[in-house]
Amino acid sequence: MKKILISAFTIFAAVTAVAGATAAVFSDTERIAGNTIGAAVVDISLVPNAQETLQKPIAAGNLVPGEMSDWYYINVDNDGTVESNVFMRTENFDGTGKICANTNLQVEANSGSGWYNKYDGTVFLAAAPPIQLKVAPLADGETLQVRQRVQLDENAPDSAQGETCTWDEVFTAENVVPTP
Repeated sequence: MKKILISAFTIFAAVTAVAGATAAVFSDTERIAGNTIGAAVVDISLVPNAQETLQKPIAAGNLVPGEMSDWYYINVDNDGTVESNVFMRTENFDGTGKICANTNLQVEANSGSGWYNKYDGTVFLAAAPPIQLKVAPLADGETLQVRQRVQLDENAPDSAQGETCTWDEVFTAENVVPTP
């Protein structure tokens, strides 16, 4: 009797599975076409400041220890599509004697509310973190004025006489990281 019940249950389960698999179902499918993602553009340009006479790059010569050069100006324009943080660093130093090690750089920035001192120290910024030139991000379409001047350090040694120091300045923009 037990075998008959097991066989009947197995046959019933098989018939139910087949019947359930062949049952009719209604369905409907809809589609959303044209989904798109677009990446932002981070782009800055360095533009002469038309209101100032002395433009970057710095060309200061004949300095004596402790003497500061005139200000040299450049504008940083945010030509991108998003607000960005703007940084500056120095690299590619070329100098003889001890003049590069005794050259000080002062950097100030103005986004329309006055000049703010962003850096005042040695020109060797390569090992240091880049200078953030504006506390708040630079909005797309906004301009940041930057001015710089150099000083031959007051403790420059005699070996710096007649020597020159050259370097590059690199400006970098990074998009603001969105908050979730």
